[in-house]
Amino acid sequence: RTLFDALTGVERVAFTFEKQGRLEKLQVVLLARRALWESLAPTLERDPRLTQKPLPIARQPERRPVSDPRLFNGLAGRTLRLTLRNGLELQRPLLCFGPFDLVLGEPGRELFVPLHAIVRWTAEPEPN
Repeated sequence: RTLFDALTGVERVAFTFEKQGRLEKLQVVLLARRALWESLAPTLERDPRLTQKPLPIARQPERRPVSDPRLFNGLAGRTLRLTLRNGLELQRPLLCFGPFDLVLGEPGRELFVPLHAIVRWTAEPEPN
């Protein structure tokens, strides 16, 4: 489901939203500004199998398809193709990453993707 809300707080294991209240981070697959999401959502491809039946989230990081951010070392600026557990498929440049998430897109048009939401990914080859 898609929620339109304002992020008001960040805890270690949860986000706090203005209307929704507290939401466990494991329930989030993507955060974006509303204007960006409204323009982007209709253009995104979706994996039909995952759209019909999203993958459950493993609570243990070692059981998740992607849990180690070091995989993204040296990929800043390169375009990544991600499939998220709810079927969304993204293709955007990697801006930066942290211990638990990625920031994709361009400055001012960022997408926040937690590592736990990624089912599979590839990086475009480095330009010659």
